[in-house]
Amino acid sequence: QVLQANGSGTNAINAGGLLVDAGLAVTLLDTGNNISRLSGRVSGTGEEFKFASSNAFAINGGTAANLGWTGLATSGGNVTLLATSAATVLENITTRGGGLTAVNLASLDTSSASISTAGDVTYASGAYKAGGAISIQTTGALTTGAVTSAGDTTASSAAGNSISLVAGGTLTSGALTSKGAGAAAGNVSLQGTLIRMAGNINAGVDQGT
Repeated sequence: QVLQANGSGTNAINAGGLLVDAGLAVTLLDTGNNISRLSGRVSGTGEEFKFASSNAFAINGGTAANLGWTGLATSGGNVTLLATSAATVLENITTRGGGLTAVNLASLDTSSASISTAGDVTYASGAYKAGGAISIQTTGALTTGAVTSAGDTTASSAAGNSISLVAGGTLTSGALTSKGAGAAAGNVSLQGTLIRMAGNINAGVDQGT
């Protein structure tokens, strides 16, 4: 387990790159964290990843490290980005049924990667077969690649979850998928001063297996 309290800079990590590989929850909460490139994996079922910063950062570095994983990855745990500056996602964020919350970012660009909170029935006795909720809010521009919160299509009944994208500036969205598998899909909500659709929206219901 990795625990960092918010000391408003007194506990801050200053690094060009930070790779975190943990079995239990990771909570890096000092708002003074100054990390250019961040990648993290939490392998424990349902264990969360939280990161706070008032400085710009990128989800990147896992590929170069050649550790067999990249981006931000959990197994049902929620990912929470408590950041207030600009962020760029260059490697995928995957939660296998956990939720994703990123609010108060100055801007966010995930166009070079995907965000998936899609459910996964293959572990934890199917406890995370439903998709996790996604809520992203920026004070400026928000640009995404593919975003999915779908239920696992190999399950007989797995609900999709909501996708909420709110931009204080222009919102440019890639393909958005919140479909359910033999169960309800999640709502998709978009808000921005200008909304540009760069992909389709799939909020339907598959038959399931």
